[in-house]
Amino acid sequence: MMTIFEPGRGKREKGKKVQRSLHFFGTLLIFLTSGVSLLVLPSLPTSTPTRTIYNPVTFSVSNFNTALLSAAADDLSSGNCCLFHIQNGTPWWYGIITKSVPKNIQIQPPAEQNDLVSTTFFGTVPLLPPVNMLPFDQQGNGIPFEMVQLQTALSNPDQRVQLTLTPFEKHAVMLDVLALISQVLGQRLSALQMGLLLPGTLAEVFALTGTMKDFTALTNAYVRVLNSMPNAVSIEKYAQVFAADMRALFTDPWEQTMLSDLLWKMEGKIISHERILSVIQGFEPVQFELAVTDFIVDTILTQAAIFDQSHLPIIVLQTPITITPTPKPTPTAKPTPTPKPTPTAKPTPTPKPTPTPSPPPTPTRPPAVVPTVVVTVVVTIMATSTR
Repeated sequence: MMTIFEPGRGKREKGKKVQRSLHFFGTLLIFLTSGVSLLVLPSLPTSTPTRTIYNPVTFSVSNFNTALLSAAADDLSSGNCCLFHIQNGTPWWYGIITKSVPKNIQIQPPAEQNDLVSTTFFGTVPLLPPVNMLPFDQQGNGIPFEMVQLQTALSNPDQRVQLTLTPFEKHAVMLDVLALISQVLGQRLSALQMGLLLPGTLAEVFALTGTMKDFTALTNAYVRVLNSMPNAVSIEKYAQVFAADMRALFTDPWEQTMLSDLLWKMEGKIISHERILSVIQGFEPVQFELAVTDFIVDTILTQAAIFDQSHLPIIVLQTPITITPTPKPTPTAKPTPTPKPTPTAKPTPTPKPTPTPSPPPTPTRPPAVVPTVVVTVVVTIMATSTR
């Protein structure tokens, strides 16, 4: 067979071999690459970033049995400054009793808000003023509420602040009685206690009322009226005592002067001191006691929800409670009782052989004895007779 030589054939064969080699290596590379991608290597542990532990503050209210009294949180986003407020739409003063865990947690008006009402009435004697006590609208929206704005700091777990609103607090009762006296004397204007916002006036009022005998008796009678809820008979009884004490207050010259001074300061010194004193001195108590008694009884009975001592309004702010598991007591190992010694078995006594009883010997019968004597006697007798 003739071999035909083709120019460039060797180069083409060589090129094909190179292409096959490149294809093979390319296929191998693709396989290896895809194989590596299928391998899931464990990720290396990464460092956890440092974060600040956040203790959310919860705000809750209970026993707010009238829509005229409310409380709400304003800003609890920062535990270092929890803002909230309390609103009062009733005609009664409330004392505010605070408790905290731990005991050193402070509750105070926020200084940056420059709130005159909150700063004045949440001082050494925390109080919530009644509606229509001030000559201006605190909120600027026409809502007839007096408001106290407060703040506290709860930045750690297991912290708690509780505020209890009570109309039975003695300073609140004093201010209610003074407002009632103003109304009895004919004061019909709103904002009749705006003078209390003047620096030092509130403390001065409390100091002066403490020196007035009839006024002290009057406030004590009013407290007894409140404590008589819901017994209508007891309420009327102490309302009559209250009316009698008020009449005594109006007729005592020294207490007339002290009372006129108190009302003059409380009302912001708008009406002259002399004018107020002349009204007190000229007061004619005709049908006075009966009218005051009826007014007190009707007012207290219609406000039963407010004067319920067992359900006073409560506000609570708190952070989460850390629950510490009670460690289980380690059981004390019971001492291993000392084994009692096994009693040694007593040796079984060897039984004594039972003696075989010998048969009693058979008595040998004695030989018969021939009665020789008788014979002898007979023989003798016979011989004698023969003779």
